Amino acid sequence: MGVTLPGEGAKLADGRRSLPQAGVGPKTRSAGREPAFPRFRLFVENGPPMDLRLQTRGGRIGDRLRQVAAHKLSGLERMEPALVRVEIEVISQKNSQRVEAVAATARKTYRAHADAREVESALDVVVDKLERQVRDHHKKRRARLIAGAGRVKSAQSIGEGRDRATRVRDGDETS
Repeated sequence: MGVTLPGEGAKLADGRRSLPQAGVGPKTRSAGREPAFPRFRLFVENGPPMDLRLQTRGGRIGDRLRQVAAHKLSGLERMEPALVRVEIEVISQKNSQRVEAVAATARKTYRAHADAREVESALDVVVDKLERQVRDHHKKRRARLIAGAGRVKSAQSIGEGRDRATRVRDGDETS
């Protein structure tokens, strides 16, 4: 008896081979296609990268700092996929490091700065501040959306309820 290779059919008793089974391919029409609205990833190879600019005054930017900054900003990019550009400026002072950051979307710009003895700790504070700003902005937008939707629905239901209650009280309608 021979070995059946993938893609070949099974061997029948009379020596012939049966038809090979159909391959297991994508089950939906959209499988394997690019999404209609791609999410931009910070440092993922399959998507267009977000523009990260590191600048320094009075010091050097090493590869380690670039990797640390990219890792810490990836969480921010997940929170706000519409980020187009993040600019980080490291200012070396006598006893401390100052980090200033600007994160820009198409319509909104977030800014933060922090001072610390080490660049990594100042970068942590800056990223926390930017994440808080993004979170607050999302809460504000969501509150406006929900408030606007609630106003329309509640106005209709309250108006209908008062009319019916008034009609029942006046005796025009029985309950």
